[in-house]
Amino acid sequence: MHKFWDWSLLVLLSILLITLEAQGLPNLNETCVYRANPVKSPCNDERYTCDGTTKTCVLKQCKYDAADNKPYDLPLCPDNFYCPYDQTKCLMQIALGGSCSVARGDVCQGAPDVMCFQGTCSTRSVALGESCEIDHVSNYEYDNCLGNAFCSPTTMVCVALLSSGSSCSHSHQCQSTDCFEGVCRASSDSELYHSLATWVYIVIGVGCFVAILLCASFIYFRRRRRMRNYKQMLSSSIANLNKSNSDQSPNSSFLSPQPSLNSSFRSPQPSLNPSPQRA
Repeated sequence: MHKFWDWSLLVLLSILLITLEAQGLPNLNETCVYRANPVKSPCNDERYTCDGTTKTCVLKQCKYDAADNKPYDLPLCPDNFYCPYDQTKCLMQIALGGSCSVARGDVCQGAPDVMCFQGTCSTRSVALGESCEIDHVSNYEYDNCLGNAFCSPTTMVCVALLSSGSSCSHSHQCQSTDCFEGVCRASSDSELYHSLATWVYIVIGVGCFVAILLCASFIYFRRRRRMRNYKQMLSSSIANLNKSNSDQSPNSSFLSPQPSLNSSFRSPQPSLNPSPQRA
């Protein structure tokens, strides 16, 4: 019994700690830390993003491309516009040769043949087998190879895009643009991104476990209580039945036949007029 409550207390404390950790991230309209191209949302909800201008959490307004599958559907930007990494609003594409700060293929006019490479909107012009350069931005790599190739990080030469099942290190190296666990996989197998953070799933899982545990405990102790009440009722019924039987059974002294009070007076009496004797 004590072990059960100890485990329950431990689970509840774990939920509390996880919740407090999640509450450490800013909420909507609260101050946040802006990072260009963040790995995950700096706010406490994946629907929010940190505005680079106001440094506050705001609702996302757009998505990068149609492959950005989220439970909350965001609109694509119209032609000649692109969605920045903070997803605050659609921005107009930058002309060829203009200065840019986001290494993506859709920020420059003329995309995908023109991309933001090393801070300038440049044309993808390096063909297969030619020397190339790589622009490292956060966790991503961008190069100046033509669309059917990528720059090999080992040889620094443009090579053909990899087919499904080939080893890879970044998604732009694959024909499917999806490198998962070091292997190119087909587009149909692409993993959908979820809006909820990892800690939310942990809290939900732990909460479900605690709910099941509490329900099982309730059923168990309820059955124990009902069984105890049943035994008490049965014992009481048996005791009442025994008492009733003892009250209804007659006393043996009253069942035995009683001698008549006048029995001593009923003995035969001698006749006062004896019968005459025969001659």
